[in-house]
Amino acid sequence: HKLVFLLLFFFILSQTWNSKMVYFPPPSPDSDWDSDKEEDGIADQRPLDIDWFAVQGQVVGICSLPGNRLGGARRSLPADLKTLQRCGIQDIFVLCRDAELNRCRVPTLLHEYEQHEIAVHHFPIEENNIPNLIQCIQLLSELHKTITRKKTAVHCYDGNGRTCLLLAMYAMIMDEYLTAGNAIELVRGVRGPGAIQTVKQYNFIMGFHRHIGEIRPRVFQS
Repeated sequence: HKLVFLLLFFFILSQTWNSKMVYFPPPSPDSDWDSDKEEDGIADQRPLDIDWFAVQGQVVGICSLPGNRLGGARRSLPADLKTLQRCGIQDIFVLCRDAELNRCRVPTLLHEYEQHEIAVHHFPIEENNIPNLIQCIQLLSELHKTITRKKTAVHCYDGNGRTCLLLAMYAMIMDEYLTAGNAIELVRGVRGPGAIQTVKQYNFIMGFHRHIGEIRPRVFQS
């Protein structure tokens, strides 16, 4: 009965939307923007920025979408892959949907990771949105199993919304005394004030914390 209640709770929460934004994110990769209208230009060869988030002795990397060429972005995918390899990344969690990867001109990104011997964990979540409870448990369980064994990174489009949502939840799973507000402060301390981008994501973390006691055992048992 508790699981049914939790599923109902998170379903209702996922339908709740507050139009006020905590942070105004860049245009969605799923917008009507046509990538074919943009010229390729010169690729940005600067190293991919990777921030490191520490949780209970475990460290996970956070970055934006490697190779992104949406709008004014001109990331070089080969250069970004080399940066990930130099940092020793063995596994990577990708929260982008296939449509985003296509829009950002990296439709073969998941294959490229595998070609560079980086194991892929693909958990697509709609941009600026939240996962459902089943996704949460599966994602958190997979993340926990992975970062305890291998050097791991996580990214969505810009590494601030879905990625920080996931890591704030994971921080609460790992530290029973950590409040939702403190978890948000932790990810913002690493990624800046843009981390956790919408009221919907903020409210989801608050609701997640209220039911952490029921969720935590399911994450470790999965």
